[in-house]
Amino acid sequence: MIGILGSWPGDELYLLPEGERLQVLVPPFARHTVTRIAATDLYTADTDRNEMRVLSVTGQPHSIIRWRDTARPATAAALDATVRERYRNLSDGPALQQRLDEQKRMAIHETIPAFSTIRIASDQEVWIGDYALPGDSLVMLTGVNVPEATAEHLLMPARLEPLAFCHSHVIVLMRDDADRERIARYRLIRPD
Repeated sequence: MIGILGSWPGDELYLLPEGERLQVLVPPFARHTVTRIAATDLYTADTDRNEMRVLSVTGQPHSIIRWRDTARPATAAALDATVRERYRNLSDGPALQQRLDEQKRMAIHETIPAFSTIRIASDQEVWIGDYALPGDSLVMLTGVNVPEATAEHLLMPARLEPLAFCHSHVIVLMRDDADRERIARYRLIRPD
């Protein structure tokens, strides 16, 4: 038996007219829905809001998790830095300028997304990572323990992408300046 839990919007895309055809692009600061599954719950959130809905396996909502508002304006400098980071493999020249012009022709949001990462830890703690702009050296992650109604914060270098939280460790994806990737594990030390 199949049960429908609900429907959510997908990734935000932009159709850019190019002569007689349409080019499909992901706009800067695009919004999308993030869904994570844990043992007995479904966690879903839209990146434009600092709120997550928690549904049971039957589809019934039973919790809402909200965290501090991290809204930052989508400035021209943030847009330029984001597009340059997205197309960092292109050298300064006509190809990069074309990409910059395409991105700037799109309608963009007035604020950057509320978050970029959601991870569910092995102990059901929910970790939410703020959205990092190019040039941000640190990212704030907020760990929420719903049953205990507690929260903790972790500052992490922006170049690390958290993949999983397991007990007292975090597993991250690291990228160096040459875009080589490495997986590392760090111990989380919590104050007593």
